[in-house]
Amino acid sequence: MAVSISENMNIEGKRNSLYYSLLAILALALIFSLILQFFPFLFNSSTDQIRVGIVDSGCSLDQSQYVSQYVSFTNTSYGYNTDDMQVYDSLNHGQYTCQLLIDNIDDEIKEKSAISIISAKIAHSDGTLTFDGLFAAVDWLIDQDVEIINLSLGSESIITEEMMRSFELYSETVIFVAASGNKGSTEYISQGNGDWPAMLPWVVGIGAYQDNIDDPADFTISGRSYFGNYVSEFSADGFYGSLRGTSIATPIVTAKIVNLMYQLSQNNLELGPGEIMAIFSKTTSFWNGDTNLFDEYLGWSVPLDDYDITELIDPSFIINGPDELDIHNRLVGESWELSWKTYSYDLTDINLEFTGNGTDLLIDYTIELKPWGGTLSLIFNSTETASGLYNLGINNPYGNNMEYSFNLLNGKKGKVLFDHRTGINGYGHPYGEFSQLESIIRGKGFIVEHAIYPSDPELDDYNAIVVPNLYGILDVSGREFASDFTDEKLARYNNYISSGGNLIGMADIPVRTNIKGINSFINPYGLNYTSEEISSNSDEVTIYNITKIDLMNGVSNINFYGGEIVSSENKTQEFGWYRKEIVGQFQQTISIYQSIGADLHPNGSLLLFGSTYTITNENLVTLYYNHFDGFIVNYLERILA
Repeated sequence: MAVSISENMNIEGKRNSLYYSLLAILALALIFSLILQFFPFLFNSSTDQIRVGIVDSGCSLDQSQYVSQYVSFTNTSYGYNTDDMQVYDSLNHGQYTCQLLIDNIDDEIKEKSAISIISAKIAHSDGTLTFDGLFAAVDWLIDQDVEIINLSLGSESIITEEMMRSFELYSETVIFVAASGNKGSTEYISQGNGDWPAMLPWVVGIGAYQDNIDDPADFTISGRSYFGNYVSEFSADGFYGSLRGTSIATPIVTAKIVNLMYQLSQNNLELGPGEIMAIFSKTTSFWNGDTNLFDEYLGWSVPLDDYDITELIDPSFIINGPDELDIHNRLVGESWELSWKTYSYDLTDINLEFTGNGTDLLIDYTIELKPWGGTLSLIFNSTETASGLYNLGINNPYGNNMEYSFNLLNGKKGKVLFDHRTGINGYGHPYGEFSQLESIIRGKGFIVEHAIYPSDPELDDYNAIVVPNLYGILDVSGREFASDFTDEKLARYNNYISSGGNLIGMADIPVRTNIKGINSFINPYGLNYTSEEISSNSDEVTIYNITKIDLMNGVSNINFYGGEIVSSENKTQEFGWYRKEIVGQFQQTISIYQSIGADLHPNGSLLLFGSTYTITNENLVTLYYNHFDGFIVNYLERILA
């Protein structure tokens, strides 16, 4: 067949077109391969991936293989002074959080692109964070269908309705993992110093170890939070290069939870947060160790890498509590309640067995199951019980057993209330930062009870009331929080004092005290808070100039860090003075004396100190340096006279 030139050109054109099409297809395939290698998240649906949110100072650009989205909330809309639109880390914190998370996720998960990390930046390049930025970031992450949120951050716990209920609504579907804080100590009782939000019962709190898994870091948090739960539930290595802190340990634990969730998905199990954490607890070193015991510093300690998931999927009820001897002696005639955080998997009907002579005082117990876990509460009454050592075994056929022990003493003389409702931090509770002082008071025969928001005790039931952080305020991340000390509460205090009650008010340093508010309370009694801080380089000082009065018998010095409270009327007696040297108008050195507090005797008594710090565990642990315990003993003897 003859072919014309035009037809031949058409055939050649078609051949060239096919050739170039093949080249284009090969090029597209190569590009697709490269995109799939470096940006796998673009081709994976969210249902195939475990989605983890990191709220921090931002991940880095070179982590984009696993970080699917970078978003910044550091702008003036959320309370920052300036707009910082950079989405990547500029503070050398968030990128390490992200890297620790990535490094500890199983390789199989990463190879299958089954992980998607979303970076929500809330730390401004100038180092500031705001609560508005944090809440906005969490809300946004929830909208992105994340299953875990890592919070390698925290602040002083603030007891307001807003802060106490934070993230509770989301906790039914999302696991929150947060650093428990670095304000602990292995040298003194640091009960209750857990950071917000780790202290919240629906948030998983993370502690840190150093050197080995049995050795808590010297800064890690121990003990019960405001809500009664142990704040550190799990732990990991708290050191990474030059960095140290529970924020370093947190992403390691988050990664281990991701690994477990992946294995659960491979077994076609879709579980809620509390169910996942019940199984997760059984993957840890302490659960699988010789004692099978929870630790007050480290929780269940380090999640292990090697376990058979099929052996862990059985009905379980996990109690996050150690074998413990109550740090407080109890008194015959006292009633009290204790609670522990729990996790439950595949259980709705839980029957515990109680053993030991402690059953003589156990009058009831409740188990409240929640999507994030739950609470076991025990209620005791010792009205008709003899003194002695009591042990209560909590035998749990679905998980771990534990034992709670306490000493019960005779000699009840009265009741003292610690009223924390005028302060705003979360350390005021039965095992909080004043537990050392409580032990001293209990040793003198007084039952100690605590009023915490939103309780409303009858003040006349108590021989004395201690009010820490009187008229407290906090300025945190640009927001001021103030205690809700209403006129009604003020009137009740005044009525209590005028009817013969005994009240000790403990103020704080001026920047943490509502000066106008406190003076509205104490000015009518001839006392004045001057707003002058008593300290040396913003640290505590030792007061040696103690007034020679009965209340100060045996008290040679008191450690103090707070504000000046002076007496303006003869009916008050100042306790002691701090000598400060200042430079006068003609450059001469002038000594001035600042009063640390005063005693008032109307019908009852009002004692006011300018330092809540004086009564904290940290300050009372070494009584050689602080003789405030002697003052307390004298005071208790006076009110009983």
